[in-house]
Parts: sequence; C-alpha cells; structure tokens
Amino acid sequence: MVRKPPLTGLYGQRYVTDAPVGYGFDFLSADALLRLISVRGGNLVTPSGMRYRVLQLGGSSMRMTLPVLRKLDELVRAGAIVIGKKPVSSPSLADDPDEFRRLADGLWSGSASAAGGSVVCRPRRGVTCWRASVFLGTGKRGTPMLHL
Repeated sequence: MVRKPPLTGLYGQRYVTDAPVGYGFDFLSADALLRLISVRGGNLVTPSGMRYRVLQLGGSSMRMTLPVLRKLDELVRAGAIVIGKKPVSSPSLADDPDEFRRLADGLWSGSASAAGGSVVCRPRRGVTCWRASVFLGTGKRGTPMLHL
C-alpha cells in the first residue's frame, strides 16, 4: 500500500482549502477507508458509530490505488455520496490501469470531471453524478464530512 505523507506534510501550517467552508470534517486515511468505513442508511459509518453524510476527495486523492477506488465504488453502490474530482491514476505499478480507468469512468460517467470539475456521485438506479456546488448549495451547513 502506498502511504500518504502525514497531514502536516500535505497542509503544513496552512488551512485546508479544498474542504467546503462551513462544514465540519474529519480526515480519513486510505487504510481507514479500506478497513473501517461502511454505509448504513446513506451515511458513511465507522465501527464506533460515527456517521458522516459525505466523503470529500481532497488532498492528494487525484492519485489513488485500485483497492481504494474499488472501495469508493462499493460505497457509492451502497448509497454513499462522494464529492471530488475523478482520480487520474494509481501510484502503484502493481495496479491494473485498465481496471482503474474502467472503474473511474463508471463512477464519474456523465460528469463535469473531464473538464476538471468536481462531481458528486450518488447511486439512484445506477450511478448519477452532479456538480459538487449543486449538492453543497442544497446541503445543511455543518453536515459532517470525511476528507480523504
């Protein structure tokens, strides 16, 4: 598994600028995503009972491993909301680039991500994607989010 640098390496003394203003969030590592997160009633939940409405892809998530992308696909199919740009590749040479592309294209199909826009992926009779600004504009401020 490719490890991300610690948060201080990603953000240092700066504020997190890729999370929406007015929304509470917790950070989530790829390892925690793979082992701890599931979906119940459209919410992302942890074994301890924490509930989150949205998973925000930020930081260095433009590159993610195939197992992480598979987990995102699983969560979206179970009803989770994922906001973020389509990942471009895996940092692992062991991952199958064709499977990666197929999964990413499936999750972000019909979205603005080809032009670099953020999208929200949420399944309802398949996977549908909306622009993140549309979802966030209708959401409640303070909605708890996970930031990957």
